Amino acid sequence: MKILAILMFLPSAGMSRVIGTGTLEIESGVKSLNVFILTMETIMKKYLIFGTNGIAKDLCNFIEDAGDEMLAYVQDRKYIKEGFFYGKKILPYEELGNCYSKDEITLLIVVGYSRMSENRKIILERCRKDGWDISSFIHTSVLNYAKFIGDGNLIFPNVYLGSDAVIGNGNIIGARSALGHDSVLGNYNFFAGDNRVCGQVSIGNHNFLGDSCTVVDNLKMGDYNLVGAGVCLNKNMQSHTIAANTEIRMQPMNLKGMDLLLKRTLK
Repeated sequence: MKILAILMFLPSAGMSRVIGTGTLEIESGVKSLNVFILTMETIMKKYLIFGTNGIAKDLCNFIEDAGDEMLAYVQDRKYIKEGFFYGKKILPYEELGNCYSKDEITLLIVVGYSRMSENRKIILERCRKDGWDISSFIHTSVLNYAKFIGDGNLIFPNVYLGSDAVIGNGNIIGARSALGHDSVLGNYNFFAGDNRVCGQVSIGNHNFLGDSCTVVDNLKMGDYNLVGAGVCLNKNMQSHTIAANTEIRMQPMNLKGMDLLLKRTLK
């Protein structure tokens, strides 16, 4: 009896292609099985990073840890002051087409939240118009149940994307953040990290969520808002608004006072 079997190696990162075939005979007591083997090799994804900042350094590490290739950083020529950034060459965007083919490279935009991410929008739309692949980068550790994710997003380690969530274009979602079920995130928003957006929340465009802030369920947020670090947002936010915790009050206190305060707090 002959049984046709296909054995495939599916790597966790990158794409695969067939590089050879072969035949293997396996003795199984009475029967001899003819097994057809496909030998696979990993094809590394190739990236360029537009921008030279702290986010760019982290993103380079994420790419290389996944077994893919980060080729170089990119900047507009007028902003390049040095030829290298943390060991990688900086290429002028104006010459990019002379260096790489557009069908083999993904260009990741890491320009930060200056001007409430307006600069990132301008650069991303220019790269798209020029024909570059601006697919989203989603870290391998992301727990992704989203219904739709647009282009140009950067989604960093250990993010949770809830069931039927919808994400637009050009967002940066920092590590360990969560976007709850049925929530909608617009375009060019920035999550600093450790953010909690509960279920059925609607967030517009060009918002900044500071580190460790929370947005409770069923709220709506407009455009160009800034939510400070540690804030628990429990009411709707229109547009062009700031939500921040009050200034921390500090006063001297000896050990006896601290001990009494802790005892009252822990009762």
